[in-house]
Amino acid sequence: MESMGKRDLEASLSFLREIYGHLDLETFAARVVSVLPEVVPSDLTSYSEVNPRRGRAIWVMEPVPPDFPELIRLFERQVREHSRVHPRGRTSDGEALKVSDFLARSNFQKLGLHDEFHRLIGAEYQMRTELPTPPPLTIGISLNRGGTDFSEGERSLLEMLRPHLAQAHRNAEAATEMRDYLNSTRQAVEDLDRGVIVLSTSGRVQWCTDLARRLATEYFGPFKKSDRLPEDLSRWVEQQMTPPSDNGPLPSLPEPLVLDRLGQRLMVRFFADHAEDKHLLLLEKQTLPFSEETLKALGLTRREAELLVWIARGKTNNEIAALLYISPRTVKKHLEHIYQKLEVESRTEAVSRALEIFGLV
Repeated sequence: MESMGKRDLEASLSFLREIYGHLDLETFAARVVSVLPEVVPSDLTSYSEVNPRRGRAIWVMEPVPPDFPELIRLFERQVREHSRVHPRGRTSDGEALKVSDFLARSNFQKLGLHDEFHRLIGAEYQMRTELPTPPPLTIGISLNRGGTDFSEGERSLLEMLRPHLAQAHRNAEAATEMRDYLNSTRQAVEDLDRGVIVLSTSGRVQWCTDLARRLATEYFGPFKKSDRLPEDLSRWVEQQMTPPSDNGPLPSLPEPLVLDRLGQRLMVRFFADHAEDKHLLLLEKQTLPFSEETLKALGLTRREAELLVWIARGKTNNEIAALLYISPRTVKKHLEHIYQKLEVESRTEAVSRALEIFGLV
């Protein structure tokens, strides 16, 4: 190829900067058809993935023609003629080909593909290059014009860019696979019954599942910012991050942070990963068993909570009096206090109300 002019060089370098960005496959295709005409002028630029065996095609075009979905349907109806316009393998060596290289214009115009597709989008002249793909799939990038055919200099420019297009496409494939893997992994984590927060070594939130954010907000208050933990939780995390003194005693085993509230328990566990410069918080909410300790969270005294546990086990007032070494009259007095605190009127309602509060019914 002869030396490039200043305009072609600048346009080509700008194009390469665009396609080598951090792109997934969808963005890659859209970016190619958007910026390639700045290097090789084109009335309409397309990126296509065509599989004749399945009779289907994927298209990205710039500009988007009117009635685009109908045009794609017409193309798919004539997709088997695509191999006559662009024989597979002819561009495998990197050569950019024009339809006029191997098909006379009069013969091209006789094809149903021309009549139902190329003519409608004004693509009387086309130059195309293909990216390496396993057969029968073809991935092509096409430049289309309605007035004049492409020059040899423009063919050389497209051939020069083709290896970069192939590498940028492979990059986009890898980025898309990684994105899909991360999305599926994150969804799997979101589906866990435990909340997960990933922290940087400075304690900033790098990633947080929806459940973790809800639990942390419920027990510690709102996040200061999207990347900052609630204040009380942040202080506890800072304590866990503090390394032990070289001259001090051996550090104790890390204990989870435990908070009990109305029969519910939140356990927060801290895991340090200094190798990756990241730390992990696991938040798990548990329903506490129906016990004296949990019932005290309802505002009951120890004796009232003890008495309600025996009621839940089906004991009568006289049986409870004997078990607790108190009189039946005292049992009745405690019951009156329980009814008042739980806003109920009977033993059965008291048990049902406590179970309802703890989410056990």
